[in-house]
Amino acid sequence: KGSEAWKQYKNELADVQKQTQALKKDVDLTQLTYGQLQNYVKDLNKELKGLKPGTDEFVAATKRLSEAEKQLSDVKTQMDDIKRGAEDLAKPGVWDKIVASV
Repeated sequence: KGSEAWKQYKNELADVQKQTQALKKDVDLTQLTYGQLQNYVKDLNKELKGLKPGTDEFVAATKRLSEAEKQLSDVKTQMDDIKRGAEDLAKPGVWDKIVASV
């Protein structure tokens, strides 16, 4: 556990974790799927719980969370609109009423 190789791997892991955190802060929300957006919001909520309110990190995380929740809401609205449109297409139309009365 205290060998040079272990220390090297531990440092590499820390570097990868830092890079991962940096990438999470630069996410293009418009490129995420609905499921990815849900997971991103979940991860941001989890991250926020570990931050001290009032700090710059907390404010930045809150802003990212707000933007992600807005994008998630927009996508959900779009999905609901498409679903309603499909349901409307399934309803009997004027032509169906004319054919039924003949």
